Amino acid sequence: MPQRVPKIQHPFVNIDRISGVWPANTTDWQATHEAGHLMGLPDRYNYNNFKPDPNFVNNIMSTYGGSPNEQDIRQIINASGNDVDYGD
Repeated sequence: MPQRVPKIQHPFVNIDRISGVWPANTTDWQATHEAGHLMGLPDRYNYNNFKPDPNFVNNIMSTYGGSPNEQDIRQIINASGNDVDYGD
């Protein structure tokens, strides 16, 4: 008898950060948040109460509907191994 595949309730990225699952009903924000994990960004909220890190309020990795900030962009670029002069 074939094994039943569990129903996935929400999108996620595996601990290896090279794969994940996005159900058909995944919102644009959820997919973007999970893609952030694939690019090396951590969650920026408290796992106990789901409140955003005070330094990352309205951030894509902490707040539903949030946006990436400059620190996120730099972290993604740095993780790519590219040498970038940010001009600061």
